[in-house]
This record gives sequence, C-alpha cells and structure tokens, in this order.
Amino acid sequence: MPRKMRVARAEEFWVEALVADSQRVKARVRAVEKLGGQVVIGLDVKDWVGARSGQFAMLQPVRSRCFLPRAFSVFTGARGGATGIVNFLIAPVGRGTEELAAMREGEEVWVLGPLGRHFPEPPDGRLVVVGGGTGVAPFGLLLESLAGQKGGGAVPGNGAGPNEILLLLGFAGEEQARSVKWIEPLTDAVRSSGVGVDTVVMTEEGEHGSQGLVTDALAERLESGDSVFACGPIAMCETTWTLAQKVSGVSTWFSLEASMACGTGSCQGCVLPSAKGTLLKVCRDGPVFQGERVFGGSSESTGKAASERGST
Repeated sequence: MPRKMRVARAEEFWVEALVADSQRVKARVRAVEKLGGQVVIGLDVKDWVGARSGQFAMLQPVRSRCFLPRAFSVFTGARGGATGIVNFLIAPVGRGTEELAAMREGEEVWVLGPLGRHFPEPPDGRLVVVGGGTGVAPFGLLLESLAGQKGGGAVPGNGAGPNEILLLLGFAGEEQARSVKWIEPLTDAVRSSGVGVDTVVMTEEGEHGSQGLVTDALAERLESGDSVFACGPIAMCETTWTLAQKVSGVSTWFSLEASMACGTGSCQGCVLPSAKGTLLKVCRDGPVFQGERVFGGSSESTGKAASERGST
C-alpha cells in the first residue's frame, strides 16, 4: 500500500473511532515546562468536559509524522464547561512522545478526551497512593479534587473521603523525580483542607529522597484497612498487588499502562486478559481496574501481556 494511502487510512480510522460523547478538537499549546527528561505541556482545550483521576486523552500534533496519536493521563487541568489549560506529563521515549515533548507555545495539537474509567471516590480512612515514573500523572487530578481547588481540573465528588494520604512516589533517578515539583503544591493544598499527607519519594540510587523501589516503601508502610490507588510499570503494579494480599482488609485499584491506537476500544490494540481469563480493553474497560479483576488469580499472564505491549 502506498505510504500516502496508509497515512490517510490511519487518519480515517481514528476519526471513525470517535465516541459520541467525546469529540476530537484542536488545542493550542500555551505552556511548556521541562522537568529533567520529562515535559509538562499545557493545552488550551475549548469546552473541555472535565476529567477524573485516571482518565486520559489521545494527543497528536496537528503537524505530525506519526500515523496515530498517543495516550496520556490527564495530569492537572481545567474544569469542564470553559476554556482552560489542561496539563499532561510527557516522557519522550519514542517518536510520538518525542514530537509532543518538542512542541512550542502556539503550536496546535489534536485532543480526543477525556476517555476511560477513572479511580473511584477515595473511601474513608487512609488512602495509599503508589506512583511509579510517569505513573504519578493520574494523581495530580486526585489531589486537586481532594483539595477542592477552585477552577481545578478534577470533577469533585460528594464523599467524605480519606482523612489521611500516604503518597509513595518512585523514580528511576533525579531527572525523572523532578515531576515532584508539580505535586508538592497540590499536597500543600490538600493539607490546608484538613487532610494529612505524608509524601515519600524513592529513587533507585537515592539521588532524590530515599534509595530503593517505591514498593520497598509500600512493604514497610502498608496497614490493615488501607485503600490503595496505584499507577506505574506492570512490575510495580504486580508487586503492589502481592503486598496488598499479605495485609488484611486492603482494597486496591490500578491504572494500567498499555499502548493504544484509538483510545476508544475500536482497534483492540490494548487488550489484556482478566484474572478470569476474559479479555479486557484497557482504554474502554479501564484504564482503572479493581485489583481482583486483573490480578485476582495469577498476575503472571496479565503482567506478560501488558509488558509485551510496552510504551510509545
């Protein structure tokens, strides 16, 4: 098939994959901030409908050399119903992410979202948040919601919510850990609202925070009755699940990472097996799942399937 025809069909496929309640729109880059090897881009998205922690958007520069968009968790952003800045945390690890990380203010991006299933309203008691690498991104909206910030990107719920948050953040090294800069003001706002927040930062060599893996900190701090929200590499999620099974009364939810071509369930590129053997679409059935649904049996098959897909 000629290259021009392949590009046209890829574009046509994505347009046809749009869901009724979420339309692809053009957004303009309003802010770019480098955080070590990562970038936070702020997009001015007209009529953004609002997102909840764990939801994502498909992004692609209007001038792109890639066939398909890339999926990114909404980091922080604008409340629905008005034009506002929606922020995404991007790690340039492939051609598509490199294009987005290199964008400048004023350039345009196609945006489809918000998409997917979000984390539930945090239950009463202590909430343990486990984020690994760019897996910290979904929790910006969570902290915004809990802080009750005016004009924030989250859609706040009505529950009483947690009275304490243990925020465990793990990174490969100092460069990656610089995303903590965006998290700190949000944790301060949550504390000001009357909810205690204890933040633990781990890096593999100890350049920032403590040395070790984020799951090392989880093993030391997890208590009976905790609720766990986690996002990060599949190995981290598997270990989090295993640790949670050793402590009584712990409930878990995971935002799983997978490569996606459409973000709406049409291409089936992000399919993985559930604990019962049925197939799940990460984009449509997730990306947030209860731990029992994906790891309830043996987590080995789910982990292998997700690991094979990698990231783009």
